[in-house]
Amino acid sequence: MATANLMAAACGAYALLLACTCCAAGPPYRKATVEETAGSHLCTHAADFDQPKLRAYAEEQFGVAIREALGSGVPQAWAASSVADLAMTLVGGNIDLACNKKNKSNGGCYIPILTNMNAHMRLCGNDWPPFGFTMVGLQRLVNVAQLVSSVVAAGVQGDFAELGVWRGGVCIMAQRLFSLLEPSNMRKIHAFDAFEKLPGYGSASAFLENSATDVQNNFKTMGAWTRHVKFHVGLFQETARAFRAEHDVARTRLAILRIDGNFYDSYQDALYQMYEYVPVGGYVIFDDVMSHRAVMACWIDFKTDQGLPETLTRIDKHSAYFQKIVDTRIDPTKQHPPQDVNKK
Repeated sequence: MATANLMAAACGAYALLLACTCCAAGPPYRKATVEETAGSHLCTHAADFDQPKLRAYAEEQFGVAIREALGSGVPQAWAASSVADLAMTLVGGNIDLACNKKNKSNGGCYIPILTNMNAHMRLCGNDWPPFGFTMVGLQRLVNVAQLVSSVVAAGVQGDFAELGVWRGGVCIMAQRLFSLLEPSNMRKIHAFDAFEKLPGYGSASAFLENSATDVQNNFKTMGAWTRHVKFHVGLFQETARAFRAEHDVARTRLAILRIDGNFYDSYQDALYQMYEYVPVGGYVIFDDVMSHRAVMACWIDFKTDQGLPETLTRIDKHSAYFQKIVDTRIDPTKQHPPQDVNKK
């Protein structure tokens, strides 16, 4: 598969299978088979990183992704450098500041209490960037680039959708990459978010809140705002269902579906309403399946109930993805009752 070739080129031939377990307090994760890679190994083990190494790693990895899609006949050095600059800006990697996790006031993100950035944490999305456009860290942006390059190289048709966008950084990266790799790019970027303050985040709610106008302005600032960018404002249980009602599954495709929802119900809403839009060869990314028990439980239930053969590949400590290999028709009667955020 294109993914296997891409990961081999980017990360080397390191791979193993492991059972997903959790060593934190509380009941253990339900187990799921997950493939590990050398890229994810950087984030599951200690590594020596500083800002220059972070920037160099970005340029190396984005260069690999660009070559996967376009071959050797393009100005790769310029393209890789340009995308690396974009990525460093999106993750806030050019500013040596991070939210202070030891201070709970506003998520530790008030300017007077900020701390210095740890480059390895920023690589792996383990801190909050006060001035970034995304919290996912560099490794997850590299994954987006790899998968964008894969669908371009393989000719997989469809748009990009992310459910849970915060300040829009991942969608901005996807839009800029598709425009670079496909100059006549007509793929839509679907950004789903409540775009308001959400319950359940305590003192960090104000820091996490963004309006649709704020995020649209971020797209414009980063040169990613086009008529093909579509915002879907509201809770997933509303917007995912509305998308389903408005888009014929037989005619609409999502080459990449990325879900960042934190809760069982958020993921279940996304999967039951959106999964069938992903064609064989397309990708599904779960932002927090490796670190949130409820998300892993939702994936296992969905996979088991629908008989899916796909297996997760780890990105870092938090995230994983898979390539769709079978066109499975989803049985909506298997959907579970609300487990958390959708409970009345």
